[in-house]
Amino acid sequence: RKQQQPGETLIAYYDDILDLCKQVDNNIPLHMIVDYLQDGLRHELKIHVKRQLKALNDEPTPTMFSKIACDEEELYITTPQLYFALFTTATGILFAPIS
Repeated sequence: RKQQQPGETLIAYYDDILDLCKQVDNNIPLHMIVDYLQDGLRHELKIHVKRQLKALNDEPTPTMFSKIACDEEELYITTPQLYFALFTTATGILFAPIS
């Protein structure tokens, strides 16, 4: 399985997955391509992208994935604060900034 590598841009990862999918099956269904894209996405982006894709009314396409993931990558890169997760039994996971 292809995984997005540290330092690998989302666009490079996206292009690699699309090329690999076309090599295996030129008629691969779009939802399967989106599944492969999600599976190998960097951990720090994965949950945010999956959440937005699930909120869509339509079945996600690779183009939708690319737009959402690029937006999330840009936010991740430009956000000056680091975040960590605190688990609480009342709320589940709460994200809080590290000072």
